[in-house]
Parts: sequence; C-alpha cells; structure tokens
Amino acid sequence: MRPGSLFFFLPNQLHKVQADINEERPYERSIIHFEPAFLERFLPPFPSLRDTYMRMKKGLLFKQSLELSACQTELGAAFDSFQGVIYDSGAGGGEEEGAAILLLQLLTFIQREIAEPIAGEGVKPIRHSDEIMAWIERHYSEPFQLDKLAAELHMSGSYLSRLFRQETGSSITGYLAARRIQQACSLLRGSDKPIELIGQQVGLPNVSYFIQLFKRTMGISPHQYRLKL
Repeated sequence: MRPGSLFFFLPNQLHKVQADINEERPYERSIIHFEPAFLERFLPPFPSLRDTYMRMKKGLLFKQSLELSACQTELGAAFDSFQGVIYDSGAGGGEEEGAAILLLQLLTFIQREIAEPIAGEGVKPIRHSDEIMAWIERHYSEPFQLDKLAAELHMSGSYLSRLFRQETGSSITGYLAARRIQQACSLLRGSDKPIELIGQQVGLPNVSYFIQLFKRTMGISPHQYRLKL
C-alpha cells in the first residue's frame, strides 16, 4: 500500500487489511460503501464508464489493487469537493449528487488505470472459492450442510474446506458467519423487523447464539447497533 493505492471489493467478498503502522509510517485511508443500484442510476449517459463498472461488478478484472498515484492530485480534489458538499449546511439535498459525481470520477480514474491491461491479466480466473461463495450467497439463510455443498460441487467436504482456506485464508464457516452478520446489519438498517426474526432470516434461528455471534463480530449487540443508526 502506498499513497494513491485503491482497492475495490465486491459485495460480500471476504477480505482482511493488515498495515505496518508506526510514527514514521502513518496509515490513513478513505472507505466508500455504496449500493450498486444507486450508482447504476447515473451510468446510462456514460457507456464506457458503465462498461468498466460492469466488469468490476462481475469480477472480470484480474486486479483488485490499482495504483492511482498519477492522478493523486485530482483524486484529492474530488474527495475535497465531496467533503465540501457534505459539510455545506445549505446543500439542500445535494449529498446524493455529490456522491454520484465522486463515484463517477473514481470510475474515470480506474478506467485510465485498466485501459491497457497486461497480457493474460485482463480476466480473473474462476476459483473454487468463488463457486463456494456463490453457493453460500444462495443458501446462507438455510441451515448449513457441508455435505450438501460438497455434493453440488462434486468434491469431498474435507478437500473443499482445505481449498477454501488456501484460496481465501478463512474457513467456510467463518465466511458464512460473516455473510450472515452482514445481511443482519442490512436488515437492521433497512427494516423494523424484530431481532429474533432477523436472526431466522439470515440462518441463525437460535436468538441467543445470533446475538452472541453478532456482538462478537460487530462489538455491540443487534439492539445497540440499531440504536446507533
């Protein structure tokens, strides 16, 4: 990581960040979360940017780490402009437009970086872990059965578990738990459903275990998380 580095992660993609931080090597990052449907509303007038975005969304880019140091000044100005919109009390709802402009600018910078991909690195190869995560995406709300997953992918459960850890650094159950808690956070933010029902909908019908797992993952209980929104 260096100034101007940009990393992008797909929805529900498990990832970890480690940084060697000291007084001589400070660590500062800006994080952007956005709903795909929000950005997609603004893309039709920009077909080339839309193509870049769809390649990213579908996981077709080999690299998820991009060096934008060449446009670091422009990048800083884009963030400063967005911050100005956020802190301008008279913006009158301009935050949405400001967010869209920032995301479109980021796509423009990304498009420049990937305009000439290295031979053989234009398309991301399919990994078994991608298939496992796709299966989990379809079934995370159900009781997990490793044997069922293994049967559908035509592999043994032990081999599947070992392969997933080799490719991602995490266990299948660890990823599944993270995905369930992520969905629980979404439901807590976007609905007034009872916590017990949310646990059931993300595949954790035991409410005591759901609360315990949520607190271990997020640092606070589901009720406290909802109150902070």
